[in-house]
Amino acid sequence: MFTRHFAYWPKRVPRTLTVPRTPIHDNLAVSARRYPDKTAIYYYGREISFRALHAEVEALAGYLQQALGVKRGDRVALYMQ
Repeated sequence: MFTRHFAYWPKRVPRTLTVPRTPIHDNLAVSARRYPDKTAIYYYGREISFRALHAEVEALAGYLQQALGVKRGDRVALYMQ
């Protein structure tokens, strides 16, 4: 592991992340319920709320299932910027 950058690391910032054991789509659904109007993504001056992000994710999942036949257990790679 590379550790040279730790000499410049802020003292009060953790050096590791705890990865949740819950799936990412569950985490998004919970955040959309708890903070529907809070900003989830701020990108080039545009704010996307947790509600809107969750709706977009659900729409993409529906498209993958209905139009492309993706089923539970299938692996999908998103090649995007």
